[in-house]
Parts: sequence; structure tokens; C-alpha cells
Amino acid sequence: MNSILRGGTHTPMSSSGLANSSRLDSLQALRALAATTVIFDHIPFVRCGAFGVDLFFVLSGFVMCHISFSDPTYFFAKRIFRIVPLYWTCTLGVALIAILKPGLLVSTSFSGSALLKSLLFVPFRRPDHSIAPLLFLGWTLQFEMLFYTIFAISLKISRRYTRELVIISLVVLMAVGKIARVIHHSNVILTFYSKFVIMEFAFGILCYTVWVRYQKVVRQTPASAAIIAAALSYLFFILMDIGILGSYGPVLRFLPDFLLRGMPASIILLAFLSVEQKFRFPALVLLIGDASYSLYLLHPYILESLNRKLFSLEKFSLTTALMTAVSIGVCYLCAILSFKLFEHPSNSFLRRYFIPKRVPATSFKAANAIG
Repeated sequence: MNSILRGGTHTPMSSSGLANSSRLDSLQALRALAATTVIFDHIPFVRCGAFGVDLFFVLSGFVMCHISFSDPTYFFAKRIFRIVPLYWTCTLGVALIAILKPGLLVSTSFSGSALLKSLLFVPFRRPDHSIAPLLFLGWTLQFEMLFYTIFAISLKISRRYTRELVIISLVVLMAVGKIARVIHHSNVILTFYSKFVIMEFAFGILCYTVWVRYQKVVRQTPASAAIIAAALSYLFFILMDIGILGSYGPVLRFLPDFLLRGMPASIILLAFLSVEQKFRFPALVLLIGDASYSLYLLHPYILESLNRKLFSLEKFSLTTALMTAVSIGVCYLCAILSFKLFEHPSNSFLRRYFIPKRVPATSFKAANAIG
């Protein structure tokens, strides 16, 4: 879930004849918003913002199409170089804490099997019966790696029909999982990978298709209309997640979860795309977008440390509101440092030494997506 194509120079033409610019700062801003939204889900007195993950999954579907259109070479290797170094470092860090200071972790316990499965993105059931790796937010990366694998295989089969093959694969996987649950098949890996959220990647692919075919129409959407649409969709997420829409349960139950969450996320994505090049996003917002992967992985541990050692964020007050702002600022700062000092250098190093120089590689920032 990190930066997307800022500073690239290659501008392939879409099927509509419009330049498919590799510079999409609007998605950088959306990435910053999504990461910040997830932060609020881990602030004790708020506990609302998990839908930021839905935004990231839809974004990921869009971004993978966008970067593979520009340069499909070494697609999977680039994804590994992008995701693995920081994830492995954080996972090993959590494992070390679980060994040396287990009391600091609420529900994470160490075992060699858990560490190995976590590093290899293999879903497993924890002692508390949840399905998550040692780095608990890594469950989203397990879905990402599944999506990257399907996307890479589809690229190899057919560049022309990659998007269709990916969507079909996701639909089949979800259907197989549904059938397995009906017949009470309880395989952990199948149960995990067939959850509805995998279809949010398909929504991102559909958004990319709309962007490519109807880019002119999307760009001509009035900024005011785009802002209202995005704000209403964001509000819908909030109301749904805090349960206020529960009274409409009978109506909403007619819609599958991937529609209830994929549709508003797609509207927000297209709304942000519609304001591309209409105004400049603040440099700080774009920098947070660059660092959003680090922000996503690190913020729960930063917040927990601040909450335990310095000030409690359990109950709302003017003081906790102020301390929340300070805490988010600390999270931003740590994420930016992580991006500058580790994320960016590790990605650049791996690309430089493992991707042949004779093959023009998409710029580093073009491949910063998880998301």
C-alpha cells in the first residue's frame, strides 16, 4: 500500500487514446487517507477505521493493472522486493519481543512453526483461534501475496486477458470456499483465502478498466461532485462499521459483503482519480502516501507503546484528543523515517542487484503498492 507512479516519465496511451499518465498523485493522497483511517481503528476510544483496508485492497487491484501495463517484466520479483524486506524485519522484531518480553504482546506467542508460516505468508490458526501471522496486520499481506501470485500467473498466460483471468480466478476461489463451508470442510488455508475481501481486488481491476476506457469522462467530473461522492461513501463506511446502519440490516443483507464494501471503496477511488491534475496535493500528504506501507505495519505497536508508557487513549476527553493528534504525528514521523532509511533503500538495492539492467525497470515509486 505505498506510493504509486510519482515522477515516472513513461506515458502509454490507453485504449481511449488518452495519455495514461504514470503520475497519479491523487492515489498517493488516497493511500495516505487509507493508512490514516486504519490508524483510527487502533486508537482505543475510537475503534473505527478498519475499512481503510478495503480502500487498500481496491487500490491494489487498480495499481497492479496500472504498473503491469507500463512494464510487466519481473512483475512478481518486484512485488517480493517491495513487500518482503519490511514485513520480514517487522515479523522478526515481533518474534524477538515474543521470546524476550512476551508480556508486552497481548495475544501473540512465539513458536518456530508460527514464525516460519508467518514469513512464508501461510495462514495458520493462533492459540486464540484467529487466523493471522505473528505480525497481526500481516493477514492483509497474505491476501496481497495471493493476489500477486494470481496476477503474475495470469500475466504469463496472456497479457491481453490478464484482467479477465484474474477476476475469474478470484470468483472461482471464493465460490470453492463457499462450497467448502457448506459441506463443512474446515481447511484453514482455503477458509482464509476464500473470504469475500478477495473480490475487492476485482473492484480495483474494474476501476482501472473504467479509468482506461472512460478517462476523459472521469476527469470531467466536477470536483465538487467527486468530493461529495467520496465523503458520502466514507460516511457510509463509518456508519456501517459503528453499527448505525444495523436498523437497515434486512435491506443490506440482500447484498454480499464484497459489494457493501467494494462499491463505496470504488467510488472513493474513482472520485480521487477524477481530481487528478486539477489541483496539487500538499507535499506532506504525498510523502505520507509514500510511507503508507511502513505506516500501516508499524502504527499499532507505536500506538500501543504510547498508550502504555506515556498516556492512556482509552477514554475520550480534550486531553486524549490532543494526545491522539500527537500520537498520529509520531506514527507519521516513524513511518517516514522507515521509508527513507529502510523501505526505499532495500527496494532499490534488490532491484539493482537482481533485476537485469538490460531490462528497463519501472521506477521504484511506480511499484510501491500493496496494498
